Formats: sequence, C-alpha cells, structure tokens
Amino acid sequence: MVLVSLINVSSNQVQNIRKDLVKVGAELVIGKNTVITTALKLRASPLDKNMEDFEFFNRFGAPKPELNNLKEHLVGKFGMVFSNLSVFDLKPIIASNKRAAVAKVGVTSTVDVTIPTGSTGMDPS
Repeated sequence: MVLVSLINVSSNQVQNIRKDLVKVGAELVIGKNTVITTALKLRASPLDKNMEDFEFFNRFGAPKPELNNLKEHLVGKFGMVFSNLSVFDLKPIIASNKRAAVAKVGVTSTVDVTIPTGSTGMDPS
C-alpha cells in the first residue's frame, strides 16, 4: 500500500491516474478520512467479543497494531494505492499525470517565490 497526497489534484487527474493504475493491476482508493481512520483503528486493535459484528470482523484475522503508524499521515486529501508492484514502479505512473496549474487564491505555493527589492512600476495605492 502506498499513501498519496491529493492536495491540489483535480478530479480529472485522479480519474486519469486511476485508469493508468488499473492497467498495471493497481487500485487507487479514496474515502472519507473519518471512515478510513475508524477502519484502521478497528483493524489495529483487538476486537471486543461482545461487539455486535464480532463474527464478521473476526474473519479478517489477528489485529495489526502496525497500522497505528499510518494515523499521523492521514491528514488532508489523500488516497491509498493497493498493488503488488513496488513504489518505484508506481511512482512514474502517478507522476506522469502531473500537470501545471494556475495559481488560485488561498493555495500555498509548492515552490519558493522571490520578488527582488526595487521599483515595481506600480502605484502603492
């Protein structure tokens, strides 16, 4: 599984990435952060035998406490890529869909912008 950030990624780009990943047998899953966090928490901790759906959840095997390490990375818009390929094989597929975008109000730049001191030729008013 590979976590990917989807900040500043358009829905059209996500659709194109999904199409390219399916061709190599991978799948991009995007869901609500709270649902994903709840599912990981449920999978990482031992099940309560008195819970309503114990038999259903118990079919998935023993708890996996290492899933708790993902919690700190589940911030903002993100997706999970599931595949048998290595991250080194997946990265070029995802990066090939990278597109330049126009600046929008309130969006943080991903590159440093330096404006030299001096006259801009614009009136300060």
